[in-house]
Amino acid sequence: MKIIPLYHSKGDVAAFLQYPHIYNPIGEWIGFCTVEREVFSVLGNYVGYVSEDHRILRKRTLSASLRRSNRRPIHPGSARRQRSHLRL
Repeated sequence: MKIIPLYHSKGDVAAFLQYPHIYNPIGEWIGFCTVEREVFSVLGNYVGYVSEDHRILRKRTLSASLRRSNRRPIHPGSARRQRSHLRL
């Protein structure tokens, strides 16, 4: 599986996407991404979307009811075990 770095606004790596799972820089599972590029937390709360330049973005104004995902994937475990396979 291809690992894609995700960046924050300042341009530093904030997380890694190994579709559909998103991990923080120390390898903990923090969320997931749908085929529509929507990002959700591990609890299913809407976070934002992945932009073309691999940033997680969110509109400043959202409707009163925030979206939730009922399509939460199975917990993949920690990516730390797989770290020796990562070439970043």
